Amino acid sequence: RYACPLERIPLFVQEGGMIPLLQPDGTLLVRCYGVQGACTLYDDDGETTAYKNGCHALLHLSFVRDEQGLHGTCTVEEHGWQTAYTRVVFQ
Repeated sequence: RYACPLERIPLFVQEGGMIPLLQPDGTLLVRCYGVQGACTLYDDDGETTAYKNGCHALLHLSFVRDEQGLHGTCTVEEHGWQTAYTRVVFQ
């Protein structure tokens, strides 16, 4: 059980989980939970059916948290689509 006021919605995240949040300036803010984690984020234009022809990008995200702090990496695999994210910030 978890006590939570009615006006709030709790969000439970598994150890090693990441939540990507798009910021108004085009930054992808990645909230990291736990000591380490990795995932792949699929990205396309979100408007057309170009994804049916393989037009997309994959963002491979990973992080490690140690005594020096949080260290995140992002590698982009483009398949006919250049991601619109201006930068990636791990938090």
